Amino acid sequence: MVEIAHKVHPVILCGGAGTRLWPLSTELRPKQLLPLTERDSMIAATAARVEDSDLFHPAKAIGSLRYHSELRTELPDAKLILEPFGRDSAPAVLAAALTAEPDDIVLILPADHSIRDTKSFHTAIRHAVRAANQDYLVTFGIVPDHPATGYGYIKTATPKDGFFEVEAFEEKPQLERAEAFLKGGQHYWNAGIFLFKAGVMLEAFRLHADDILESTRKALNGYASDTVHLSRDHFAKVRKDSIDYAVMEHADNVAMVPVEMGWSDIGDFSALAGHKSPNRDTVSEGPVVFDDCEGSFFHSDGPTLAVKGLHNTAVIANQNQILVTPLNQATQIKDVVNKAKSDVAKGQVSDENRARLKTWLLEKVLPFWFENGSFNDGGFVEAVDLNGKPLASLERRGRIAPRQVFVWSEALRIGFDPEGGVSDMVDAGIEYLAKTVRTEDGGWPNKLDKDGIPQPGPHSFYDHAFVALAASAAHRATRSPQAAQLAADAVVFIDTRLYDKNWGGWNHNDGHTPMKLVDPHMHYLEACLVDYATSYSAADKSRNVEVCALFEQRMLDVRSGAVFEAFAADWSLPGPAGEQKIEPGHCFEWAFLMSEAARLTGRDLGSWRRRLITFAETHGLDETGKVYDWVTLDGQSHAQTFRLWPQLERFRAHYSHPTPKTKAVLASAIDQIWETYIEGYPDGLWMDKVDDKGAPAIETVPTSVVYHLITALTPLF
Repeated sequence: MVEIAHKVHPVILCGGAGTRLWPLSTELRPKQLLPLTERDSMIAATAARVEDSDLFHPAKAIGSLRYHSELRTELPDAKLILEPFGRDSAPAVLAAALTAEPDDIVLILPADHSIRDTKSFHTAIRHAVRAANQDYLVTFGIVPDHPATGYGYIKTATPKDGFFEVEAFEEKPQLERAEAFLKGGQHYWNAGIFLFKAGVMLEAFRLHADDILESTRKALNGYASDTVHLSRDHFAKVRKDSIDYAVMEHADNVAMVPVEMGWSDIGDFSALAGHKSPNRDTVSEGPVVFDDCEGSFFHSDGPTLAVKGLHNTAVIANQNQILVTPLNQATQIKDVVNKAKSDVAKGQVSDENRARLKTWLLEKVLPFWFENGSFNDGGFVEAVDLNGKPLASLERRGRIAPRQVFVWSEALRIGFDPEGGVSDMVDAGIEYLAKTVRTEDGGWPNKLDKDGIPQPGPHSFYDHAFVALAASAAHRATRSPQAAQLAADAVVFIDTRLYDKNWGGWNHNDGHTPMKLVDPHMHYLEACLVDYATSYSAADKSRNVEVCALFEQRMLDVRSGAVFEAFAADWSLPGPAGEQKIEPGHCFEWAFLMSEAARLTGRDLGSWRRRLITFAETHGLDETGKVYDWVTLDGQSHAQTFRLWPQLERFRAHYSHPTPKTKAVLASAIDQIWETYIEGYPDGLWMDKVDDKGAPAIETVPTSVVYHLITALTPLF
């Protein structure tokens, strides 16, 4: 046995999206958290390989802030370094080096590898330590047994005692070149496992990737605790790169230790199938029946799969998604999977309609409201007339400023920022909310006069939910610390002043009329979803779950699928259920937010989405397909008007919950929106409300609807 003088500090890299293992690996439960090759998760299996206390110090792990609780469950005693978002392996390896002493021997272990022969692995580590003590950056080379095209290769040069100096790193080759590598005997598969002295790796970064070194050092901002949170604002400036490209391929002190240890990078379904059945017999997991199939891999976590006559094919299903691919193309599915995950909305609308809506929003609506929709004090106009003249004499509602800060934050996210003016507008809006209109008790006014002076009165849950939403969106778009603090302040105010400890939920306001309104709960859910998507804080996730539970238990009429608008303080209805006004637009809006909550938190909300859309489609439309402003559950009464925003929410609900009929529904809805509300009006304007004859029913264009336009349309671009 090769003896070593100092024990090794193992660091497990727990990042990676596992896209090539979708839909087994998902955004909510990526591959490293799954028991793909053993009874335990891949993270736990990796940690078990470095439990020998004679060879290793306790393990450290680097992973996503989003999976903080999962990582702590898998590795209860490990020190954690949490990344706010992925920046590939170079910053992660660097963080491992920065949080070690210069002479510490650090071992970098990806969490998505399978190693059958741990004893051989440990022997290779001992050889690697000897090389590291000679100031080599050490990588591990797998002795190839076939001409693999899915792995990178290492070309060796001078042999040393137990290791080789490295001549070059080779990209994933074509088959002919891989066959030549196998015959030549100088090439090994690059396992992506590294060992080094921390100080030597830091010097390599200084020489070859100094920008990553400096920005990652700032992002660490101290690392004494057992859980280190990398600074979001500093980490956003870190260049995304792999350790191979950033350092290893440029360094002249790289060594490789060859090893045969039953290694496999479980990066795709071909590799997973090969691990489960080295002889390439057909593997089936879950409710699967098959006949006349060879060399295939079938897995289902939900629906029963019946498969006939497939050879060398993967069929993978969960409750909502299915992947079918030849196993010899399993490494190439990333593009189609990314489209499946991100282009669902786009795929429901024709290219022609998407172009028409994008041009109107980006070249007409946003430029008009950017030029005409704000005051010099940082506030925003309530409305303009049908000629586009701002109505400066109107009293201002407290909710308009945060709604518009949200709008311009979202505009920044899609790249609309002429000459930096939108960035300035967002900053000014946050300053306006943080200081100008802040009330003495730390809240925000429900009303302001025409000059923007806050008026006395109770604090409204609706207004404060939008402050939280606006600040969260601004922080997501700009990384502004002031916006982050503003969002936190709004949440504290809401939870302190408006939360009902007796009945649950949040009161309409902090005045003397205790009641519950559903609409502000919806926007508070929206705010917490945006903040969670930015910070992945446990508190935001908890609030998301609480609001969704309230929706299920209190707000939704499960028999009809309708959402009531108002309740008494104890969540009882103020009158007979059949007579309560129901806004179909809110049913559609809730359906969209339910899809977002499901995507971000994993809560199964599909049944509620279907019920909401079914009710609104069945009871909320007139004979031409326009959405009523309100209806009643008994069907005896409905509005005689149709505002634009419910049409937009119907549009958004359908593309977020597609069915075979969705494309036709959306094509018809777009035509109707265009012909009824947009066509014939000045650039950037629209008719906000029509009557039951389709005639204009209002003489102003309210600023508040820009919020609905940008939320409904931007997912299509």
